[in-house]
Amino acid sequence: MALHLRRIMESAVERRCYMEVNAEPERPDLDDVQCRRARDIGLTVAISADAH
Repeated sequence: MALHLRRIMESAVERRCYMEVNAEPERPDLDDVQCRRARDIGLTVAISADAH
């Protein structure tokens, strides 16, 4: 099953949700390109040491 991250991000913007990024270096949930994409479409990204 393919993950359509852009669709997920756009849906989060529509629902006024945030996307949480785990800041643990061994577990990068979103890379810098994906974080910029989130910013560009208006999605707020919260950085946490222990995202769930």
